[in-house]
Amino acid sequence: MRRLLFLLLVVPVVRGGAVQQPPASESRVPSPEPRAVDNKDEGIPVTSDLVKQKCSSCHKADEKGRLTRISFRRTTPEGWEETIKRMVSLNNVKIEPPEARDVLRYLADRHGRSKSSGAKSTTSTPAIETLNRRASGAIRWAA
Repeated sequence: MRRLLFLLLVVPVVRGGAVQQPPASESRVPSPEPRAVDNKDEGIPVTSDLVKQKCSSCHKADEKGRLTRISFRRTTPEGWEETIKRMVSLNNVKIEPPEARDVLRYLADRHGRSKSSGAKSTTSTPAIETLNRRASGAIRWAA
């Protein structure tokens, strides 16, 4: 008798729940709304003639004065220093230490992380101090 009750009451409920699914067009989960396209320009135009001169052979400028990759990147002075060193070693960028120091200062000041994001002041960072020592001849650029 118990078995019969079980078969009559429980099996149709379980079977009905497992078999019946809403058709795909009647899905209960709403589809996400298409995201609005953000037309906000994030890139910062490069205004330094030295940066344009040293970087524009690989980083092309657009009509707004933004250089590819450079105008859309934010990093610390140390990050910019590593980038400059990488460009010198991998892409054979010809740049003297005083020029590299000026490029680094420009990028750190105008294309660096904001102070609210935890970036240090660009006036006395290890990267600037290293460039100053390199400029004075105490440290040589890696070839």
